[in-house]
Parts: sequence; structure tokens; C-alpha cells
Amino acid sequence: MGVGGVSGGSHRTRRAEAAVLGIVLLIGVVAIASIGIYLVAGQTSSEIEQRSESERVEAAFLELSANLETTAAAHDVVRSTDFDLETSHGEMRLVENGEIDVLLDNDSIFGPGEREPIPLHSLEYRAADGTTVAYQGGGVWRGSGDGSIAVSTPEAHLREESLTLPIPALDAAGHSSSGTFSMERTGSTIHHSGYVTDGPLVVAVTTPYTGGWASYFESLGLANVTVEDGTVTGELETAPAIDPGETNGGEGTSGDPVEIVNVFDRAVNIEGGLDTSTGGTITGDVVAIEDSVVQMGVDGDVIVDGDVVVSDDGGDVTGDVIASGTVTVRDSVGGDVVAGGDVIVTDETNSIGGDIVAGGDVYLDPGSVGGTVTAPGDIQLGSKINRQYDALYAGGQITPPHPFYCFGPCSNHHANDGEIDDRIHDHLGTDIATYVDGIVPEPFEPLDETIQGWIDDYEGEFVDIDEDDGPLTAGTYHVDTLSVDDEQDLVFDVGDGDIDVILSGDAYVRGNVHVENEDDGVVRFWAANDFDMNSSNMCPGVSGCRGVGDSDASVIQLYGTSSTTFTFFGEPVLHGTIYAPQGEYEDDNVVFEGDGNLRIFGAVVAGGLDSEGKLTFIYDENLADTYEVPGAPGTGAGSEEEDPAEEHESTENTIRYLHVIVSDIEVDRR
Repeated sequence: MGVGGVSGGSHRTRRAEAAVLGIVLLIGVVAIASIGIYLVAGQTSSEIEQRSESERVEAAFLELSANLETTAAAHDVVRSTDFDLETSHGEMRLVENGEIDVLLDNDSIFGPGEREPIPLHSLEYRAADGTTVAYQGGGVWRGSGDGSIAVSTPEAHLREESLTLPIPALDAAGHSSSGTFSMERTGSTIHHSGYVTDGPLVVAVTTPYTGGWASYFESLGLANVTVEDGTVTGELETAPAIDPGETNGGEGTSGDPVEIVNVFDRAVNIEGGLDTSTGGTITGDVVAIEDSVVQMGVDGDVIVDGDVVVSDDGGDVTGDVIASGTVTVRDSVGGDVVAGGDVIVTDETNSIGGDIVAGGDVYLDPGSVGGTVTAPGDIQLGSKINRQYDALYAGGQITPPHPFYCFGPCSNHHANDGEIDDRIHDHLGTDIATYVDGIVPEPFEPLDETIQGWIDDYEGEFVDIDEDDGPLTAGTYHVDTLSVDDEQDLVFDVGDGDIDVILSGDAYVRGNVHVENEDDGVVRFWAANDFDMNSSNMCPGVSGCRGVGDSDASVIQLYGTSSTTFTFFGEPVLHGTIYAPQGEYEDDNVVFEGDGNLRIFGAVVAGGLDSEGKLTFIYDENLADTYEVPGAPGTGAGSEEEDPAEEHESTENTIRYLHVIVSDIEVDRR
């Protein structure tokens, strides 16, 4: 029994010890687990806070990008973005860590003959864990090096062989870990705005965010994108001049190569002065290279490299009036008036819908001015002007009709203003002369040698064509005389391809010219001499001229030499284009005689335009996006040779027009 008692007591003791040990182990396991949970939870919380901070910063950068886009596009606009950062999570810096250059044929557009890149400052957030988010050059970038990506891309775009490249340039470097940043445009400069013929074009960006920029260049449409030593480059070819000189069958050449590019981007583009009778309208922009008098309504802009008078005989202009010389307004202008010389507005019933920016003096006696008046000279107010303008800024004196009469608060009159040049620069993005030069095109290349070369090189027989010879089908026709009698029709069928008519003599069209299957090709007339239309219709389609909304002005194309005159009589209708520049104005070579009504739907490039009757001109806006290089006659459809124009149209990564503007953005921390 004693043995039994001793044995039973030892067993109970061991069981008690085991229980105590189990409790101790359980407590230990729980404690270890708690510590582990605490450590894991603490690490996760820190990561979550850091990630949340980075996401908030990224959202703020997107807001910043949108604000900077608005700021770069407008003057006198201040935008702000709030970066409320935890200093333990990262810091914000404004640093100069890149540059951008645009080169044409290895010459920088920012400094011809040498490399003159534009510095790129970045507003950069660098988190404690090494994460980087930055704004640079119009885009928001996450990460650095090859691993960086674009959160939002810059506002550049490449469309219809036209590259628009806005560059927001932030101001000097600074440092801040938090706060609200304000942005204000302090100026802008247009470094290039026009056609490009020298190539290739290269865009190069030196940046810490190479991967993002490289991907963006590729998505933009640049070719041969490379990254080397922190610089991303991409290329665009400028399409070469095409020689349309080969005659049908490829026999010989015909004159020098000729290039016709985007010339129909405005309704009327003439090398002389605009000279029209009173009445009539032009719907579209008008460009003239010499002094002009506008005596008809223009539903668009009027751009003159010289003096311009907006006549009170129906000379209403709905858009801007821009001239290198003096602008005299005797009717109304719906937009801005920009003049390299003086601005004179003389009638109380008139109004200027926008601003007036002059290079000389300003005399005002209109009903109202919708915006501000800025001039480095004097501003004189006539007795009839109403107090309807925002402000007057003069480098000289401001003279009201009575010394004690300011037409409202005199605080809006700023005479002897020392910031006139800056105000003009802010308004136009540059000085007046550069602004006008960037809008007025260079003289276009005449076709004299080209057309005459085709005629001289042709060894076959020139034929006469009249209405009995239709319908004419795809191919090239060497023609001595083209004639269509009254109430007769000459039909061209382009169902199998384009038709070229090379005219060594004159054309007399008194009947109608129509084009069948106009969706499949075009008809081009190359006139070495005169081309007359008398109460005739020249339109796509065979059932008469349709409404302008259903027509295509690119189907019928009239080309002439510098001595060709296109003359219209009676009640003619043309749905087509005319290209007959003289290089330098000699005389008016698009002429409307008589007191009838000429209706044109399309566009005109010529030495000069003279209208005695009523002209109704409507611009075909589809021509603005049309690249037109006439192929050599006989090298289009219906020939075994390839049409150079078609070859070009299918070419990618090609540029014809370049617009680069650098906006200076001042960034301050509040």
C-alpha cells in the first residue's frame, strides 16, 4: 500500500509539472506570435503610409500638369497646386536635370549653326524609399532611368505631317519639402512656326526619366528612338522634293523638281494685293503679300504683308486683321487687330471685338473695343468713342478729346508705360515683326519650267479636245486647245485612275466640265497659257454642281504658270483649286470680269485676285489637311510606274510643318 501510495503521488506530481510547463510554453508562443504580428503589422502600416503618400503626390502632379497646361496657354493666369507632404516620407525639389533640343539638318532651331538646347527643370518628389515622381517637359514621370514610365504625357502631337511641340520651361532651381506651389506664365517664344524642308528633324531630350520619354517618343510617332548617356532622341523625315518631270512612258525630264505642299491651308493666298469689287463674301482666311483693300465680307482672318484698309463698302471681317504695316478700319472687325505700323479706326458705328496691338500709334474713334489697346507710340481717342475698352497701354501719351475726360476710370489709362514690349510679347508670344513673319507664308514656287518642260520634252502630237471626245479616262493627254461649247458637257471618268491634261494652248470652257467616279481619282489641268470659263460649271459628279457640303474641291485641280490667267465671265461655278503663283507679284492672274456672280468652292494660290462682279467664295476646309504633290503625268493609275505622291502618302514618320513654342513658367512656393 505504501508502495502504491508512493507511486500514485509521483504520477500526480509529473502531471502537475507538465501542466505548468504547457502553460509556460503557451504563454511563450503567444508572446512570440504577438511580437511577430506587431512587427509585421508595423512594417505593413509603414508601407501603406508610404504608398498612400506616393499616390497622393502622383495625383497632385497630375493636377499640376493640368494647371501648367492652362498656365502655358494663357497669360495673366496664376494656378496653384497643394503638396501637403510628410517630411519623413520624402522631399520635393525644383531641379535642373535635363534639356531639350530640336534640330533640323543638324542645326538647332534654338540657335542656328550650333547646339543651343532649352534647359528643362523638374519638379521632383523623391520618397524615403527611393520612389520618384516628377513633372518635366509637360509630362509626369514615375521612376527613373530605363525603368521610368509616363503617368501623363506632354501635350505634343503629330497629325497630318504637322508636329506641334509646346515646351513649358520652369524657372530656377529651389528646394521645398512641402507647401503650395503657384505657377504663372511670364512669357513665351515661338522658335519655329512654318514648313520644314531641311531634314531630318531630330528631337533630343536629356533626362533622368529616359524610359518614359523613350516610350512617349515611340507613341508620338518618332522613328529611330534611341537612349544613350541619358539622352533620348527620335527622328522625323522631311519629305523630299519630288520630281514630277518624267513624261508618260518615262521619256526625258521636264524642268526642275517642283514641290507643292499644304498650300491650300487658307481660302485665298495671293502674292499681290487683294483687289475686289464691293459686295460678295469670302468664307475662309485671306493672305495677301502686298497692300490690300478689303471691300467684301471676310468670314475669317485677313493677313497682309503690307498696309490694309477694311473698307466701309462691305468690308466686314469676322476674324483677326494682321498686317506688317498700317491697319485702317472703316468697318467692323470681330477679332484682334495686330499691326506692325499704326492702327486707325475711324467710324463710331464700328467695333473691334478683340484686342488692338500696334507697332506705332493708335487713333480710336469706334463704337467699342472688346479688349485692351497696346502700342509703343501714342494713343489718341476721338470724340465719338464710347467707354468700352478694358485698358489702354501706351509707350507714349494717351490723349482724350478733352484733358479732363477719361471715358471712365483714368486708372485704365497707362501712358508712358515702360513695359510695352513685354506686354506685346506676352500677347503674341514674340515681337510683332516675328509674329507676322511666322504667319505670312514664303513665296510659292512657280510652275513655269515644270509645265513648259513637259511640253518641250513631249515628242508626240498635241491634240484638240472638245465635248465630243468625252468621256476621257485615266491617263495623260497632251492638248493644244481645250474647248467646251455652250450647254455642252465634257466628262472625265477617273474610275480607273487620275487624269492629267497638259495644255500647250488655251482653254475655252463655255459649257460644263464634270467628273465621274470622283471618289476614285482627280483631274489635273496644267495650263501654259490662258484658261477661260464663261458661265460654265466645273464640278465633281455628272448631275450638276451639288451643295458645297457634299462636294470635294480636291477632285478638280487647275495649275498654271506665272503668265497663265484664269478668267471667269458671267455666272460660273468652280468646285476646285487653282495654283498659279508668280514667285513675285506681276499682275492679277485670277480675274472675274463683268457684273455677274462667280461662285468658287475650294482654294486659290495665285499672283493676284481681281473681282469686278460679285464673288461668293467658300473655302473647302478639308483642303487644310491635304498633302498635295502632283505626280508626273502618266505615273499615276493606268501607268506601270509608281506615283511618287502615292508613295509619299503611305510614308510614316514624315513631317511637313513644325510649330515649337517655349512658355516660361514661374513656379513659386507659398
